[in-house]
Amino acid sequence: MTKPTSPLAVDMRIQIPRGTGLRFGGRYATILQIKPQGTTVHLGNGKLVTFAGDALQDAFRRTRST
Repeated sequence: MTKPTSPLAVDMRIQIPRGTGLRFGGRYATILQIKPQGTTVHLGNGKLVTFAGDALQDAFRRTRST
């Protein structure tokens, strides 16, 4: 049985999963907006990153399914 994934929400502080093919794996970020085009996060060093589509959500699903 897989663990349920927690939904992502605006202003949530997350740690981007490592080893899931995302460039900023392991870094902490704050979610700024979630749209069908992608999820925009603030990395804390002044940089904004948008993960296309549901790439960030898929990464969380992959890490929790193992």
